[in-house]
Amino acid sequence: MKRMFRVEIEVVVDGSIAEEAVHLARDQYGSTGYAFEPICDGSEVLREIPPEEYIADVESAIMELIIANPLLEKVGIEVIGVYCSEGEPADAALL
Repeated sequence: MKRMFRVEIEVVVDGSIAEEAVHLARDQYGSTGYAFEPICDGSEVLREIPPEEYIADVESAIMELIIANPLLEKVGIEVIGVYCSEGEPADAALL
């Protein structure tokens, strides 16, 4: 029986590594295959979304790196959705 969990994670990204995270996420995205979208509204013709467009910023990079985490896949954990926004860190208990 499958169970669903919602996990909320707060991450801190130093500005000096943001570009590196974006580059790594773009490489990962490109190595696993591209996403597709219709070339225009209502079209059945699809185009590949290039890494630079799909991973445009550090927020989308963080999401891609979470989705592509090989450890989760290795144990059969399926990530069905991610959401990322910038904001003030909340007070949370540390693990």
